[in-house]
Amino acid sequence: MTASLVRTAAALLLGSTAMLSQAGTMTYLGPAHNNFNDVNVTISDHSYKGGPAGGFSVNLAGFTEFGGTLNGPFEAYCIDVTEFIDTSSSYRLLSAAAYFGDANKVSALGKLISYAQGSNVLNTAGDQDMQSTALQLAIWNIVYDTDSAATAALDGGPFKEGTTTLKSTVGGVYLGAHDLLTQAQSWSAAPSYDLFVLASGRPTESRQGQQDQLIWRQQSTVPEPASLALSLLGLAAAGAVSRRRRA
Repeated sequence: MTASLVRTAAALLLGSTAMLSQAGTMTYLGPAHNNFNDVNVTISDHSYKGGPAGGFSVNLAGFTEFGGTLNGPFEAYCIDVTEFIDTSSSYRLLSAAAYFGDANKVSALGKLISYAQGSNVLNTAGDQDMQSTALQLAIWNIVYDTDSAATAALDGGPFKEGTTTLKSTVGGVYLGAHDLLTQAQSWSAAPSYDLFVLASGRPTESRQGQQDQLIWRQQSTVPEPASLALSLLGLAAAGAVSRRRRA
């Protein structure tokens, strides 16, 4: 391999690594599904009563991480309970694995999102906002609880759900986060989703603009920049070997 090829491949790798540290802007557009619903939850000894919960519609701009493919409109859900979303704020974009550092949490969140999207629970006419609120509660349960994800229990562990008013406008039945968590455990149908976190990068505290957001995209076979750079490096090496053999 020539020195110029080595320098080119190294520059591609360094460039893709640098992109992981850049930040972009998340602009809040409104509820993702009609409206929010008030919930009552407890995290250890802290209560969050009568507050709205549900998915946000946001627009991302300026993100170059992951090939710049995470720009445009997305649905986002809060990771923090006691913090607040800013209407327009700068965030870092991380993979869920890098943010949580817990493979079990990431796996449980992945199953939950795959079930919610794959079974169209957020697209049932008249029920979108209730299911969206239930999904938010289920996400909080996975993030905060230390009990087994397989139990899908919202009445035990550090995070407890006290909501009793989320009723379907179609069937009049309770649409709870417990049901979403239970169904998600056995869900294996495609498609699968890659999870990401919009992180404020600030210390965790109850101040506006601190709330980190979970987003996702359907898994793709398109290689990320770092993988692409490694592939180019391999091709260049193979070409150099082939040329030497012909010579």
